[in-house]
Amino acid sequence: MLALMTRTNGMLERAEMCEELADKARNPHTAWALRDAAHHWRTVAVRTDLLEREPAYRMLRVRPE
Repeated sequence: MLALMTRTNGMLERAEMCEELADKARNPHTAWALRDAAHHWRTVAVRTDLLEREPAYRMLRVRPE
């Protein structure tokens, strides 16, 4: 479970970094692209969190190769 939190937190940190870069961007198109990337990082973090909570997914994820 700790690995999941670390992974999700990493995604949220990337979203924050994109937002910070967007705030500093001089080009409006670049700022928009960075805000869009931040939105996608947050979406992936939420979906990863939901998926990791599913017992069937956890069983598949941890099985030996």
